[in-house]
Amino acid sequence: MRSTLTWIMTALVMVSALGLASCGSSSTDSSKFVGTWQFTSGTLTINCPGLATSTQAVTGNVTVSAGSTSDLVVVDSQCSLKLTVSGGTASAPPSQMCTTTDATSTEVDTFSAVVFSTADGKTAHLSTTFTAAYTEGGVSETCTATESADLQKL
Repeated sequence: MRSTLTWIMTALVMVSALGLASCGSSSTDSSKFVGTWQFTSGTLTINCPGLATSTQAVTGNVTVSAGSTSDLVVVDSQCSLKLTVSGGTASAPPSQMCTTTDATSTEVDTFSAVVFSTADGKTAHLSTTFTAAYTEGGVSETCTATESADLQKL
């Protein structure tokens, strides 16, 4: 079970970084969000039934691009997530999903809240809440996760 929890935590960090997402369009200038952002501080807290709550530091970078069917988009090799911008806040509608797979497992993350805010286009704050439905070897588990992190544009 420990390797399963480790995999879930690793996948949740990766997907939460992608959690900058939603659908829609806005007349608000989204250019201050576009670019590569580096996590400067923050935590991801994971709650899985029957296991101790796990909290870990959020690290790495997130690249945000202008979208063609949304204001913004975050894309990696396994997932494409969209954001709608209103003023200094980019947010996602509930229930946007991202699926990641490897040779032995599948994880489906469903975002209930994603808020990415910046006043100056140089520093930002990210808050996400989502569930992760994880399946490996016929065994399924659903965990919840919350993230609160600060970022700086590179």
